[in-house]
Amino acid sequence: MRDVSASGIFFETDAAYAVGSPIEVRLDLDTPWGKVMFRSGGRIVRIEPHDGRIGVAVEFAGSDEKAERAARATRRTRR
Repeated sequence: MRDVSASGIFFETDAAYAVGSPIEVRLDLDTPWGKVMFRSGGRIVRIEPHDGRIGVAVEFAGSDEKAERAARATRRTRR
């Protein structure tokens, strides 16, 4: 795993994936409160060669709606 954000993840692998394919992401995270399992569906939005491996960019399901809700909430608080 290289990059993680609220809207997606980029990871490197030897496996073959196709742009547009659905994918389920599961991450075991260490937090100050203990281990947490993060799970989300998503779709592959980009594939690129990366250091002799395959880089895969995934957009989490619902990330567009979440971003839009956050933007609307921010606009309301600024008024």
